[in-house]
Amino acid sequence: MPLTNSKDKKYPKSPEDENHKLLRVRVHKAIFARMKEIAKEQSEHFGEHISMSDIVRASIGSFIQVHETKKRIEEHLNEQK
Repeated sequence: MPLTNSKDKKYPKSPEDENHKLLRVRVHKAIFARMKEIAKEQSEHFGEHISMSDIVRASIGSFIQVHETKKRIEEHLNEQK
């Protein structure tokens, strides 16, 4: 298993590390608080733990999907001109 360095300490990488990158962002306190509420509401609704990270991952996926769809529509419209 490959090793990763963190402040001169070597840790074995988990298999997930090969497919994932850690993203660290700053968000406004009000957004953080609302996301926390939504995570709690969704956890209660679905009967399983939904983390704020789950919400962020889903949001990023949705953003990329919207961006790609917008790009395809614009290309299609430009082809018609």
